[in-house]
Amino acid sequence: MRNQKAERLVAAGLVLHIIQWIFILWAFLKVKHLFSDYTIYNPNVISGSMQSLSFIQMMRAMMYSGAIVNYVLFFALVLLIYGIVLHAILIVLEMAAYVMIRRNPSSSWGFFFIAAGVKLAILNITGIPFLAAGFLLMKQKKAENGVKAERKRKPRLRIRRQGRRLNRIRRKPSLPVEYQKEKTI
Repeated sequence: MRNQKAERLVAAGLVLHIIQWIFILWAFLKVKHLFSDYTIYNPNVISGSMQSLSFIQMMRAMMYSGAIVNYVLFFALVLLIYGIVLHAILIVLEMAAYVMIRRNPSSSWGFFFIAAGVKLAILNITGIPFLAAGFLLMKQKKAENGVKAERKRKPRLRIRRQGRRLNRIRRKPSLPVEYQKEKTI
C-alpha cells in the first residue's frame, strides 16, 4: 500500500531543499568572489592588505591577521562551507530515503523524514514537507500494525495431538511377548 501524499510531500521537500542548497552555494561563491585574488585586510602590513595564492592560504591568513573583521569573515565562510556540505549530505540521504520509501512504505526510513523535518524546520521552512510526510508514514505504519494486532487477539483453534498414544504403542515392551499376549486375552 503506497502513500501518494507522503511521496509528493517528500518530492516537494527535496525540490525545496535543492533550491536552498543552490542558494547557499551561490551566496558562498558571491562572498568568495568579493575577495578577488584572495586579498584580505591586514593591519600588520604596510599596504594594509595581503594577497594569497589559494583559498586555504587566504583562510589561514584571516586567522593570523589579528583583525576582528577577518575573524568575522572567516567564521562566516566556515559556516557557509559547513552549510553547503551538511545540506549536500542531507539531500543525498533524503533521495535514498525517498527511494526506500517507494519500495517499502512501512520501512523505518519514515523516522529519517521526521528527524530531517525537525532539523530543517528549526532552520528554515524547507523541513515542513518532510515533517508532514514523516508523520503520514508513521500514521500509516500504526494503522497497519493495529490491524495485525487485532488478528493476533483472535483465539486460536487448538488441535489435539495424538503423539502420546502413538509413542506409547511404539515403545519397546519391557515384558516378554508371551506375557503380553496372555494379558490381552
